[in-house]
Amino acid sequence: MPRQFIPVRNSKEEAPPISFRVGEVLLSTESVKDVLDGVCGQVAVELAKHGFRYLASKRLYRAEKNGLTYEVSFQSSQWNRAGRHVDMRMYAIVRSAELKAIRQSKQPQEFARDDAAGGLAHNLADEYADVSWEFADPATRQDTVNDLIDFIRTVVLPYFARFEDRAALVAQLVSTGLPGFIFPRDEVELAYCFGGQAAAQAVLDRFLRARPDLHEAVAAEAASPSPTCLESPNGYAEQVVYLRHHYALS
Repeated sequence: MPRQFIPVRNSKEEAPPISFRVGEVLLSTESVKDVLDGVCGQVAVELAKHGFRYLASKRLYRAEKNGLTYEVSFQSSQWNRAGRHVDMRMYAIVRSAELKAIRQSKQPQEFARDDAAGGLAHNLADEYADVSWEFADPATRQDTVNDLIDFIRTVVLPYFARFEDRAALVAQLVSTGLPGFIFPRDEVELAYCFGGQAAAQAVLDRFLRARPDLHEAVAAEAASPSPTCLESPNGYAEQVVYLRHHYALS
């Protein structure tokens, strides 16, 4: 089935049990690994056209350009069962060694990340709540693979392309923001890395204008910072105080 939209499940909840009926006819006798290896092989052919190398053991595709690393990877569901359910989800991440170096200058080394943007692929566009692909049925598998590749072409690669023009990217971060950021800290730090302190301040200002409900919490956090605030901030208020402290923002 192409492009499933599935509800987000609380990570603490157990997935519904998969029932096996006596005499059930399997969709296929192929192992989950063989099915997914075949799918990933087709994706590798497509992404190779765009300069991506395939690391088969990790189901990871990687390309480097202009100081950035672009990664596409796949995660197999723990609930997969051969012949019944073969589901896979996609991650798409932009990494920056330059951004990591900036973070390392602000916080303990072990907390400094190189991921600049992205994550689960549905986060790259506003219209998706969640996306996965089901490959168990050989009769529909190729259509599903085609849909997966189409998603890469129309959503993932255009998202990556936004990072090729740093000035345009910073301008968008300042004006409207960009999908693929869960926390304001990541947007502000990327703006600082690509555009300097003024750009970082503008992105933080945009975030705070949109979230007046956080102003009281930010003031309280600034008055008495949590133990983790200035090293590895968690909530929004901690992140704002962290950014103001380490990047000399107001």
